[in-house]
Amino acid sequence: MQKKILALIISVLLAFGSLCAFAESDGLEAALSRLDSYLTVYDSVEENDLSDLESIVGEFTKLGSSGKGFYLYANTLLQLGKGDFRVASIVRKTLENDKEFALRLNEKEFKEKYPSIFGVDELSHYVDGRIAENNGDIAEAEKCYALCGSFFDTMYRLISLSGGSSEEIYGRAIRLFTDGKYEEAYRLFNELAGYQYSDSSEFLKMCGEILIDKGIDPEQLIKGSAGQEDTAKNETAEEPAPTNKPAPTNKPAPTSKPADKKSGHWSAWSTAKPSGNAKTETKTQYRSRNITTQYRYRTLSRKTTKNQELKDAKLVSTKKEYGTWSAWSDNKVSKTDTRDVETRKVDVTEQVKQYSYSRYVYINKQGNKTSSPVDQSESSNYLRGGKWEYTTVDSPKKAVGTWKNYTIYDSNSSNAWWNEKVTTKTVVTGSKTQYRYRSVTVVREYDVWSDWSAWQNKAVNSSSNTQVETRTTNDSWGKWTDEVIKASATVQIQTRTLYRYWIAD
Repeated sequence: MQKKILALIISVLLAFGSLCAFAESDGLEAALSRLDSYLTVYDSVEENDLSDLESIVGEFTKLGSSGKGFYLYANTLLQLGKGDFRVASIVRKTLENDKEFALRLNEKEFKEKYPSIFGVDELSHYVDGRIAENNGDIAEAEKCYALCGSFFDTMYRLISLSGGSSEEIYGRAIRLFTDGKYEEAYRLFNELAGYQYSDSSEFLKMCGEILIDKGIDPEQLIKGSAGQEDTAKNETAEEPAPTNKPAPTNKPAPTSKPADKKSGHWSAWSTAKPSGNAKTETKTQYRSRNITTQYRYRTLSRKTTKNQELKDAKLVSTKKEYGTWSAWSDNKVSKTDTRDVETRKVDVTEQVKQYSYSRYVYINKQGNKTSSPVDQSESSNYLRGGKWEYTTVDSPKKAVGTWKNYTIYDSNSSNAWWNEKVTTKTVVTGSKTQYRYRSVTVVREYDVWSDWSAWQNKAVNSSSNTQVETRTTNDSWGKWTDEVIKASATVQIQTRTLYRYWIAD
């Protein structure tokens, strides 16, 4: 069976071919966006609809070699969803061997564009967690899910492994809070707050204040008995861990006279409880430390940028501002984000010389047809038929002689041309593209949060334009005293019991 599975996977990989460069085609970008959205909106381990994931795997399959790595990535999740952990593990190992693909997923540009597509390491831990969960190894599953960060549905699986869905745990915590069982409620709200669930942080804070008023250290509830033992050891090697509950009344120190009349003396006070039947007295001691709430804040302001995008800021508006157009030019100009370009077609022309000639044609008295540079109708040699003739040519006619200071062109006296005039005309020889441009300024308005201020003791109120965070700081514990100290919202106390016994002389 395992050989068949391996053969199937190898055949798929061969169909894909070798992994090419990660240039994102439109198809690859669309498929990656779908996978990123799927991993982002997946909100419950109970609602495991695989139809979308199967469709995404199909898109990567169609992309050939450019989608091979992402096909294996998405197919790993699909096999987990189907419960086929063996195939999921084998496909996962194939991805782990592709170091180039693993590096690609960790590139800053890729992670910013697809924030929900985690790296191969996180996917590998997730596979191990799912396998451990399926095998009933809850501790190993929780360990693996913790290494996944916030990948996919790990948060919900961790909550489920800890005792139910987040809604069930939240409901149980609220009921405990209502019933006055603040210690148990505090533990559950602390767990939910770690996953940023609903308003669990607010209830956690309220529980903590109530417990402090009752003389109980909330931190010790989380740290457990080991934390208390460490605290006790830090105070003195002879003192046991102090209790979290103060004594209801202050017991006066006993007198040094024993109950019986036999001679003897009291031992020194000690945290060690005496054994045997010796006469014993006790007293309660107190110590305290101050709890300070500190505040820090950041403010929201409006910022305008020109041709600049701000990350981690809310875009409010965008508009474009244009400069004036340049003159038309034959030089090519390309359009960019900050430059607008227009084009036009214009004729290419050329100035060409034209040559014009005229002649007066008539019959002279000798009966010959002849031409003249002037009107000969009044000449004594004129007989009949006189008229002017004109011609215009692109090339000049050849000058062949002169007559009375007139130049004769092209022929003999019967068909000669006279009176040359040179002019020019505009001739269209083709067309060309001209360009003009203007600047484009993209003006954006953002709502921008300032950096957090330094921590301060002065209270700050939150508003729509002011975010506030708080933290508590604890002073060092004071000295043990017999005087009763009461706990409050700003004072935390610890108590301990001291013993002494009668020693007969």
